[in-house]
Amino acid sequence: MAVGAEAAAGVPGQDEANAESLRSQKPQNRCARRIATLAEGVFCVLSASFLRLMKPVALNRKAYHDYFVEETYEAGVQLFGTEVKSLRSHSVDMSDGYARVEGGEVYMYDVHVAPYSHGNVHNRNPKRRRKLLLKKEEIRRLFGKTQLRGLTMIPLKIYFSARGYAKVELGLCRGKKDIDRREVLKKRALEREDRAEFRRR
Repeated sequence: MAVGAEAAAGVPGQDEANAESLRSQKPQNRCARRIATLAEGVFCVLSASFLRLMKPVALNRKAYHDYFVEETYEAGVQLFGTEVKSLRSHSVDMSDGYARVEGGEVYMYDVHVAPYSHGNVHNRNPKRRRKLLLKKEEIRRLFGKTQLRGLTMIPLKIYFSARGYAKVELGLCRGKKDIDRREVLKKRALEREDRAEFRRR
């Protein structure tokens, strides 16, 4: 009975040590939870910022209507400060844009970047020729495919990278014939009907 009583009572001082250990762990656990919550919040903010930067500031919808896109390339673009500000306000029209190789470089034409509202004398010609920044190997490949296969270089969209640089998605495109356009329109109509039928179920 004495042994049982001693076991029930426990070792003297052990309960106090266990309680002290638990008390010392609680602040650490709270600190870990706060760090985890803070890290989660920072991750959400960074993710939202990244998605906002990668969201296109301009999209060439006409290009997808008139062309089949064979390949795409990411290119930098030389801009003035007022043009960058206009891009950030989505003041750009790409519907007539195209690109071509000249003197071993690629230039973009007829992309209308509206004058910046506070640019004054620093504003440039809205449809000026703009140099696209690509690797030499990419330029040679683009030149070969436009010359040998008769493909056309069309800017498809403009966006800002995660580092805040303006980028152009350049498409190597093949023009659609009238029958191709009719097939595309027919396919889209069927897809719309399928979606409507699915919603009615």
